[in-house]
Amino acid sequence: SVEKETVTALLENEKRQYETFRSAVDYINIKCHDLKKEISAMAGEGRLDPEYISEIVDHIAVYEAFVQTGNETLDSLLTDKKLVCLQKNISLSIMADASGLVFMKNRDIYALFGNMLDNAMECVSGIADSDRRYIRLLIRRTGRITVIHQENVLDRELKIADRLPVTTKENNTLHGFGMKSMKRIVEKYGGELAVDTDSGLFRLEIFIPDKQ
Repeated sequence: SVEKETVTALLENEKRQYETFRSAVDYINIKCHDLKKEISAMAGEGRLDPEYISEIVDHIAVYEAFVQTGNETLDSLLTDKKLVCLQKNISLSIMADASGLVFMKNRDIYALFGNMLDNAMECVSGIADSDRRYIRLLIRRTGRITVIHQENVLDRELKIADRLPVTTKENNTLHGFGMKSMKRIVEKYGGELAVDTDSGLFRLEIFIPDKQ
């Protein structure tokens, strides 16, 4: 079917994106490490102003320690998304303890949270009022379950069926096949995913139990 072919293509695209993403993150981390060593050497030789060196090191640290969730892959992804949001004048608020997701494959974490935040950014990027261009992400542990809550302002109608957005011709990129990919990943780990759109907000709830 067309839908099966589309989902298959989406999964392959996610795989390629993740591989590119990991290569880029590894490259940046190596360059940041090398650059800090080089700056320290130059400082020791008196070739740079100490205040200028401190400023450069601070800028490097922004990328290295921007988001810390207890999961390295998620840290890198959320840091990347937060920097994109800064460029788009979108407020991305994150409170996250992802230590309970250690058993998830890196590619699945990338696809799950990448789709989630890409959908949210697409939702809010067209909102004229900058104060309403915000995304909230909360990840917390409750007993042996990791609870993921994401919400953002919704300025358009979004039909919901079976607790998921309905894909339409006008809405085939916003919360369509990407959401199906997210649901597939959550169910792969024995979890549940649901959506609601009360009070002009899009809310996504995910529950993932610890691996048995």
